[in-house]
Amino acid sequence: MACCPHSPAGLSAQELLQAERKKIVRDNRASTGNARFQARLDAVQVQGQVDILTAARAGIAARRATLTA
Repeated sequence: MACCPHSPAGLSAQELLQAERKKIVRDNRASTGNARFQARLDAVQVQGQVDILTAARAGIAARRATLTA
């Protein structure tokens, strides 16, 4: 029995509530996954910057060593 004549495909109120709950759960999973992805991406970018700057410092130290030698 449909809850109202305008409900999609004549779904009952219980079916509409279940469909809405599934949608909310799915959306929450998607946003949580996105947050995890962003955090991982940020960590990868930070590590890349650290690697570049560490290599630059090592290059500067090596150059200074040749200048004072």
